Amino acid sequence: MEEKIIKRWLYLTIKTKITKTKLISLYKLFGSSENIFGASKDKLLKTGLLLEEDIEAIKNANFSQIEEYMGILSINKVRVLTVESANYPEGLYSLSNMPPVLYCRGKFIDLNKVLCIASVGTRNPSPYGKRMTYSIARGLCERGFVIVSGMAQGVDAISHKAAIDAGAPTVAFVANGVDIIYPKINAPLFKAILKTGMIVSEYPLKEMPKNYYFPERNRLVAAVSKGLFVSEAGVKSGTAITVSYAVNLGKDIFALPGNADSPMSEMPNRLIKDGAALVTNADDILSHYENIYSENLAFGKLLQKEEAQNIEITVPASPEEEGYIFPEGKNDEEKILFALSKGPLSIDDISILTKISLEDMNMQLLMMEMNGKIRNDNGIYYLL
Repeated sequence: MEEKIIKRWLYLTIKTKITKTKLISLYKLFGSSENIFGASKDKLLKTGLLLEEDIEAIKNANFSQIEEYMGILSINKVRVLTVESANYPEGLYSLSNMPPVLYCRGKFIDLNKVLCIASVGTRNPSPYGKRMTYSIARGLCERGFVIVSGMAQGVDAISHKAAIDAGAPTVAFVANGVDIIYPKINAPLFKAILKTGMIVSEYPLKEMPKNYYFPERNRLVAAVSKGLFVSEAGVKSGTAITVSYAVNLGKDIFALPGNADSPMSEMPNRLIKDGAALVTNADDILSHYENIYSENLAFGKLLQKEEAQNIEITVPASPEEEGYIFPEGKNDEEKILFALSKGPLSIDDISILTKISLEDMNMQLLMMEMNGKIRNDNGIYYLL
Protein backbone atom coordinates (compact mmCIF):
# COMPACT_ATOMS: atom_id res chain seq x y z
CA MET A 1 0.00 0.00 0.00
CA GLU A 2 2.76 2.43 1.00
CA GLU A 3 4.62 1.69 -2.23
CA LYS A 4 1.56 2.61 -4.29
CA ILE A 5 1.15 5.86 -2.37
CA ILE A 6 4.80 6.75 -2.94
CA LYS A 7 4.47 5.94 -6.63
CA ARG A 8 1.47 8.23 -7.00
CA TRP A 9 3.16 11.15 -5.19
CA LEU A 10 6.38 10.75 -7.15
CA TYR A 11 4.35 10.86 -10.33
CA LEU A 12 2.49 13.99 -9.26
CA THR A 13 5.65 15.84 -8.22
CA ILE A 14 7.90 14.75 -11.08
CA LYS A 15 5.77 13.94 -14.12
CA THR A 16 3.16 16.71 -13.88
CA LYS A 17 3.52 20.49 -13.91
CA ILE A 18 1.23 20.94 -10.92
CA THR A 19 2.86 23.10 -8.25
CA LYS A 20 3.51 21.67 -4.80
CA THR A 21 1.10 24.16 -3.24
CA LYS A 22 -1.68 23.03 -5.58
CA LEU A 23 -0.88 19.39 -4.89
CA ILE A 24 -1.26 19.97 -1.16
CA SER A 25 -4.55 21.76 -1.78
CA LEU A 26 -5.74 18.76 -3.80
CA TYR A 27 -4.65 16.43 -1.01
CA LYS A 28 -6.63 18.44 1.55
CA LEU A 29 -9.69 18.42 -0.70
CA PHE A 30 -9.65 14.72 -1.62
CA GLY A 31 -7.97 13.24 1.48
CA SER A 32 -5.52 10.94 -0.30
CA SER A 33 -3.52 10.47 -3.48
CA GLU A 34 -5.74 7.50 -4.32
CA ASN A 35 -8.80 9.76 -4.27
CA ILE A 36 -7.03 12.36 -6.43
CA PHE A 37 -6.33 9.77 -9.14
CA GLY A 38 -9.80 8.26 -8.71
CA ALA A 39 -11.66 11.55 -9.06
CA SER A 40 -13.55 12.24 -12.25
CA LYS A 41 -12.38 14.88 -14.71
CA ASP A 42 -15.37 16.99 -13.75
CA LYS A 43 -14.51 16.88 -10.03
CA LEU A 44 -10.88 17.74 -10.72
CA LEU A 45 -11.91 20.64 -12.96
CA LYS A 46 -14.33 21.99 -10.34
CA THR A 47 -11.50 22.39 -7.83
CA GLY A 48 -10.35 25.40 -9.84
CA LEU A 49 -6.75 24.33 -9.23
CA LEU A 50 -5.96 22.47 -12.43
CA LEU A 51 -5.54 23.16 -16.12
CA GLU A 52 -6.85 20.73 -18.73
CA GLU A 53 -3.32 19.42 -19.30
CA ASP A 54 -2.94 18.76 -15.56
CA ILE A 55 -6.13 16.74 -15.50
CA GLU A 56 -5.05 14.77 -18.57
CA ALA A 57 -1.73 13.99 -16.89
CA ILE A 58 -3.57 12.59 -13.87
CA LYS A 59 -6.19 10.63 -15.78
CA ASN A 60 -3.70 9.18 -18.28
CA ALA A 61 -0.91 8.46 -15.84
CA ASN A 62 1.91 6.20 -17.01
CA PHE A 63 3.95 4.97 -14.04
CA SER A 64 6.64 3.04 -15.92
CA GLN A 65 9.31 5.74 -15.57
CA ILE A 66 8.39 6.30 -11.93
CA GLU A 67 8.86 2.59 -11.25
CA GLU A 68 12.35 2.83 -12.80
CA TYR A 69 13.06 5.88 -10.65
CA MET A 70 11.93 4.03 -7.52
CA GLY A 71 14.44 1.32 -8.40
CA ILE A 72 17.20 3.94 -8.57
CA LEU A 73 16.10 5.33 -5.20
CA SER A 74 16.24 1.84 -3.70
CA ILE A 75 19.73 1.17 -5.07
CA ASN A 76 20.93 4.46 -3.58
CA LYS A 77 19.21 3.68 -0.26
CA VAL A 78 17.00 6.75 -0.43
CA ARG A 79 13.81 6.50 1.59
CA VAL A 80 10.76 8.47 0.44
CA LEU A 81 8.20 9.97 2.80
CA THR A 82 4.94 11.45 1.56
CA VAL A 83 2.31 13.54 3.31
CA GLU A 84 0.45 10.27 3.80
CA SER A 85 3.34 8.50 5.53
CA ALA A 86 2.95 7.68 9.24
CA ASN A 87 6.39 9.14 10.03
CA TYR A 88 6.11 12.26 7.88
CA PRO A 89 7.44 15.04 10.19
CA GLU A 90 4.44 16.44 12.05
CA GLY A 91 5.97 19.92 12.21
CA LEU A 92 5.67 20.24 8.44
CA TYR A 93 1.87 20.02 8.57
CA SER A 94 1.89 23.57 9.98
CA LEU A 95 3.26 24.85 6.66
CA SER A 96 0.77 25.99 4.04
CA ASN A 97 3.32 24.89 1.43
CA MET A 98 4.48 21.66 3.06
CA PRO A 99 6.38 19.38 0.70
CA PRO A 100 4.31 16.49 -0.71
CA VAL A 101 7.46 14.35 -0.84
CA LEU A 102 10.67 14.12 1.19
CA TYR A 103 13.76 12.20 0.11
CA CYS A 104 15.78 10.85 3.07
CA ARG A 105 19.27 9.42 2.68
CA GLY A 106 21.44 7.89 5.40
CA LYS A 107 20.38 6.46 8.76
CA PHE A 108 16.65 7.13 8.91
CA ILE A 109 15.51 9.11 11.95
CA ASP A 110 11.83 9.42 12.79
CA LEU A 111 11.68 13.14 13.54
CA ASN A 112 8.40 12.67 15.41
CA LYS A 113 10.20 10.66 18.10
CA VAL A 114 13.16 12.94 18.78
CA LEU A 115 13.54 16.53 19.98
CA CYS A 116 15.02 18.66 17.23
CA ILE A 117 16.81 21.96 17.69
CA ALA A 118 17.81 23.98 14.63
CA SER A 119 21.28 25.52 14.85
CA VAL A 120 21.82 28.21 12.22
CA GLY A 121 23.97 31.22 11.52
CA THR A 122 26.58 32.90 9.37
CA ARG A 123 28.84 31.15 6.90
CA ASN A 124 31.76 33.17 8.30
CA PRO A 125 31.62 32.93 12.11
CA SER A 126 34.24 34.55 14.34
CA PRO A 127 36.52 32.37 16.51
CA TYR A 128 34.09 33.10 19.37
CA GLY A 129 31.12 32.05 17.22
CA LYS A 130 32.84 28.84 16.12
CA ARG A 131 33.81 27.91 19.67
CA MET A 132 30.42 28.61 21.22
CA THR A 133 28.41 27.05 18.38
CA TYR A 134 30.40 23.83 18.68
CA SER A 135 30.23 23.75 22.48
CA ILE A 136 26.48 24.36 22.68
CA ALA A 137 25.56 22.07 19.78
CA ARG A 138 27.66 19.23 21.17
CA GLY A 139 26.26 19.76 24.65
CA LEU A 140 22.72 19.52 23.28
CA CYS A 141 23.51 16.29 21.45
CA GLU A 142 25.02 14.76 24.57
CA ARG A 143 21.72 15.48 26.33
CA GLY A 144 19.63 13.73 23.67
CA PHE A 145 18.69 16.54 21.27
CA VAL A 146 19.00 16.10 17.50
CA ILE A 147 20.68 19.00 15.73
CA VAL A 148 19.02 20.13 12.50
CA SER A 149 20.70 22.50 10.06
CA GLY A 150 21.31 23.17 6.37
CA MET A 151 24.85 21.82 5.80
CA ALA A 152 26.07 25.23 4.63
CA GLN A 153 29.57 26.34 5.48
CA GLY A 154 30.19 28.02 8.82
CA VAL A 155 27.69 27.62 11.65
CA ASP A 156 25.68 24.89 9.88
CA ALA A 157 28.74 22.72 9.27
CA ILE A 158 30.13 23.30 12.76
CA SER A 159 26.78 22.28 14.29
CA HIS A 160 26.66 19.06 12.28
CA LYS A 161 30.27 18.25 13.16
CA ALA A 162 29.57 18.80 16.85
CA ALA A 163 26.81 16.18 16.65
CA ILE A 164 29.03 13.72 14.81
CA ASP A 165 31.83 14.20 17.35
CA ALA A 166 29.31 13.41 20.10
CA GLY A 167 28.39 10.18 18.31
CA ALA A 168 24.88 11.55 17.82
CA PRO A 169 22.61 11.62 14.78
CA THR A 170 22.17 14.92 12.95
CA VAL A 171 19.80 15.97 10.16
CA ALA A 172 20.77 18.16 7.22
CA PHE A 173 18.07 19.68 5.01
CA VAL A 174 19.57 20.56 1.64
CA ALA A 175 18.52 22.74 -1.30
CA ASN A 176 19.28 20.11 -3.93
CA GLY A 177 18.94 16.39 -4.52
CA VAL A 178 20.24 14.14 -1.73
CA ASP A 179 22.78 12.71 -4.17
CA ILE A 180 24.35 16.13 -4.77
CA ILE A 181 27.15 17.35 -2.47
CA TYR A 182 26.79 21.10 -2.01
CA PRO A 183 28.91 22.98 -1.24
CA LYS A 184 31.55 20.59 -2.59
CA ILE A 185 34.02 21.63 0.07
CA ASN A 186 31.74 19.96 2.62
CA ALA A 187 32.10 16.54 0.98
CA PRO A 188 33.69 14.90 4.06
CA LEU A 189 30.90 16.29 6.22
CA PHE A 190 28.27 15.02 3.78
CA LYS A 191 29.72 11.51 3.96
CA ALA A 192 29.98 11.61 7.75
CA ILE A 193 26.35 12.71 8.18
CA LEU A 194 25.20 9.73 6.11
CA LYS A 195 26.87 7.40 8.65
CA THR A 196 25.16 8.77 11.75
CA GLY A 197 22.14 10.74 10.56
CA MET A 198 20.29 11.68 7.43
CA ILE A 199 20.26 14.17 4.61
CA VAL A 200 16.78 15.31 3.59
CA SER A 201 15.42 17.17 0.57
CA GLU A 202 12.13 17.89 -1.12
CA TYR A 203 13.89 17.88 -4.51
CA PRO A 204 14.44 14.80 -6.69
CA LEU A 205 17.79 13.15 -7.41
CA LYS A 206 20.20 15.08 -9.66
CA GLU A 207 18.49 18.39 -8.86
CA MET A 208 21.13 21.12 -8.54
CA PRO A 209 20.59 24.01 -6.08
CA LYS A 210 18.88 27.19 -7.23
CA ASN A 211 18.79 30.53 -5.44
CA TYR A 212 15.15 30.22 -4.41
CA TYR A 213 15.63 26.67 -3.12
CA PHE A 214 17.59 27.94 -0.11
CA PRO A 215 14.74 29.89 1.55
CA GLU A 216 12.46 26.96 0.74
CA ARG A 217 14.95 24.68 2.54
CA ASN A 218 15.04 27.08 5.51
CA ARG A 219 11.31 26.72 6.15
CA LEU A 220 11.77 22.98 6.62
CA VAL A 221 14.64 23.47 9.09
CA ALA A 222 12.42 25.76 11.15
CA ALA A 223 9.26 23.66 10.89
CA VAL A 224 10.67 20.32 12.09
CA SER A 225 12.41 21.88 15.11
CA LYS A 226 10.96 22.75 18.52
CA GLY A 227 13.38 25.64 18.83
CA LEU A 228 15.89 27.64 16.81
CA PHE A 229 19.37 28.55 18.11
CA VAL A 230 21.20 31.46 16.45
CA SER A 231 24.86 31.90 17.39
CA GLU A 232 26.14 34.53 14.94
CA ALA A 233 24.50 36.17 11.92
CA GLY A 234 23.93 39.52 10.30
CA VAL A 235 20.44 40.97 10.18
CA LYS A 236 20.35 40.72 6.37
CA SER A 237 21.14 37.07 5.79
CA GLY A 238 19.64 33.68 5.04
CA THR A 239 19.50 33.15 8.80
CA ALA A 240 17.00 36.02 9.02
CA ILE A 241 14.70 34.05 6.69
CA THR A 242 14.90 30.98 8.90
CA VAL A 243 14.24 33.09 12.00
CA SER A 244 11.21 34.63 10.32
CA TYR A 245 9.77 31.19 9.56
CA ALA A 246 10.45 30.03 13.12
CA VAL A 247 8.79 33.09 14.67
CA ASN A 248 5.72 32.76 12.45
CA LEU A 249 5.44 29.08 13.37
CA GLY A 250 5.62 29.89 17.09
CA LYS A 251 8.96 28.16 17.68
CA ASP A 252 11.17 28.93 20.67
CA ILE A 253 14.04 31.27 19.76
CA PHE A 254 17.43 31.04 21.46
CA ALA A 255 20.37 33.37 20.81
CA LEU A 256 24.01 33.69 21.78
CA PRO A 257 24.90 37.18 23.07
CA GLY A 258 27.89 38.86 21.47
CA ASN A 259 29.83 42.11 21.36
CA ALA A 260 27.62 45.12 20.65
CA ASP A 261 29.95 46.29 17.88
CA SER A 262 30.27 42.90 16.16
CA PRO A 263 28.32 42.70 12.85
CA MET A 264 27.98 38.94 13.33
CA SER A 265 26.30 39.42 16.72
CA GLU A 266 23.80 41.95 15.41
CA MET A 267 21.12 39.35 14.70
CA PRO A 268 21.34 37.36 17.98
CA ASN A 269 21.62 40.54 20.08
CA ARG A 270 18.52 41.96 18.40
CA LEU A 271 16.65 38.69 18.96
CA ILE A 272 17.49 38.81 22.67
CA LYS A 273 16.17 42.39 22.82
CA ASP A 274 12.96 41.15 21.19
CA GLY A 275 12.47 38.38 23.76
CA ALA A 276 14.58 35.45 22.61
CA ALA A 277 16.13 33.35 25.36
CA LEU A 278 19.75 34.26 26.05
CA VAL A 279 21.96 31.18 25.77
CA THR A 280 25.53 30.68 26.99
CA ASN A 281 25.53 26.89 27.32
CA ALA A 282 23.48 23.84 26.39
CA ASP A 283 21.74 23.72 29.78
CA ASP A 284 20.06 27.05 29.00
CA ILE A 285 18.17 25.29 26.21
CA LEU A 286 17.75 21.98 28.04
CA SER A 287 15.94 23.70 30.90
CA HIS A 288 13.12 24.68 28.52
CA TYR A 289 12.39 21.09 27.53
CA GLU A 290 13.70 18.43 29.92
CA ASN A 291 10.51 18.11 31.98
CA ILE A 292 8.16 18.14 28.99
CA TYR A 293 10.05 16.09 26.43
CA SER A 294 11.98 13.67 28.63
CA GLU A 295 10.89 10.67 26.51
CA ASN A 296 12.07 12.31 23.30
CA LEU A 297 15.42 13.16 24.88
CA ALA A 298 15.77 9.59 26.16
CA PHE A 299 15.08 8.30 22.66
CA GLY A 300 17.73 10.65 21.29
CA LYS A 301 20.24 9.33 23.82
CA LEU A 302 19.39 5.79 22.76
CA LEU A 303 20.13 6.66 19.13
CA GLN A 304 23.40 8.22 20.24
CA LYS A 305 24.46 4.97 21.90
CA GLU A 306 23.50 2.99 18.82
CA GLU A 307 25.29 5.26 16.38
CA ALA A 308 28.35 6.32 18.40
CA GLN A 309 31.55 5.67 16.45
CA ASN A 310 34.88 7.30 15.73
CA ILE A 311 34.48 9.46 12.66
CA GLU A 312 37.23 11.95 11.95
CA ILE A 313 36.31 14.87 9.72
CA THR A 314 37.57 18.36 9.15
CA VAL A 315 35.10 21.19 8.58
CA PRO A 316 35.51 22.60 6.08
CA ALA A 317 37.71 20.31 4.05
CA SER A 318 40.80 21.87 2.53
CA PRO A 319 40.87 22.29 -1.26
CA GLU A 320 43.75 19.80 -1.40
CA GLU A 321 41.63 17.11 0.29
CA GLU A 322 39.09 17.41 -2.51
CA GLY A 323 41.67 17.30 -5.31
CA TYR A 324 41.76 21.04 -6.02
CA ILE A 325 45.56 21.37 -6.18
CA PHE A 326 46.09 24.36 -8.46
CA PRO A 327 49.10 24.30 -10.79
CA GLU A 328 51.66 27.04 -10.25
CA GLY A 329 51.54 30.26 -12.23
CA LYS A 330 47.81 30.27 -12.99
CA ASN A 331 46.01 33.61 -13.31
CA ASP A 332 42.54 34.18 -11.81
CA GLU A 333 40.65 33.08 -14.92
CA GLU A 334 42.70 29.90 -15.26
CA LYS A 335 42.13 29.07 -11.59
CA ILE A 336 38.37 29.46 -12.04
CA LEU A 337 38.36 27.30 -15.16
CA PHE A 338 40.38 24.64 -13.32
CA ALA A 339 37.95 24.66 -10.37
CA LEU A 340 34.91 24.40 -12.65
CA SER A 341 36.52 21.55 -14.62
CA LYS A 342 35.64 19.31 -11.66
CA GLY A 343 31.97 20.28 -11.70
CA PRO A 344 29.56 23.21 -11.17
CA LEU A 345 30.24 25.48 -8.19
CA SER A 346 28.75 28.47 -6.40
CA ILE A 347 30.63 31.77 -6.21
CA ASP A 348 31.41 31.05 -2.54
CA ASP A 349 32.91 27.67 -3.44
CA ILE A 350 35.00 29.21 -6.21
CA SER A 351 36.25 31.98 -3.94
CA ILE A 352 37.27 29.53 -1.21
CA LEU A 353 38.97 27.12 -3.59
CA THR A 354 40.84 29.73 -5.66
CA LYS A 355 41.47 32.17 -2.76
CA ILE A 356 40.21 35.01 -4.96
CA SER A 357 38.24 37.66 -3.06
CA LEU A 358 34.49 37.84 -3.70
CA GLU A 359 34.89 41.42 -4.91
CA ASP A 360 37.42 40.42 -7.58
CA MET A 361 35.49 37.23 -8.28
CA ASN A 362 32.29 39.01 -9.26
CA MET A 363 34.00 41.01 -11.99
CA GLN A 364 36.03 38.03 -13.23
CA LEU A 365 32.96 35.79 -13.47
CA LEU A 366 31.00 38.49 -15.29
CA MET A 367 33.74 38.88 -17.89
CA MET A 368 34.06 35.12 -18.36
CA GLU A 369 30.29 34.81 -18.76
CA MET A 370 30.24 37.60 -21.37
CA ASN A 371 33.07 35.86 -23.23
CA GLY A 372 31.10 32.62 -23.37
CA LYS A 373 33.45 30.59 -21.19
CA ILE A 374 31.05 29.88 -18.33
CA ARG A 375 27.30 29.85 -17.64
CA ASN A 376 25.50 31.16 -14.57
CA ASP A 377 22.37 29.19 -13.71
CA ASN A 378 20.68 30.66 -10.61
CA GLY A 379 24.01 31.32 -8.86
CA ILE A 380 25.69 28.03 -9.89
CA TYR A 381 28.49 28.33 -12.45
CA TYR A 382 29.19 25.80 -15.19
CA LEU A 383 31.87 25.46 -17.87
CA LEU A 384 30.73 25.89 -21.46
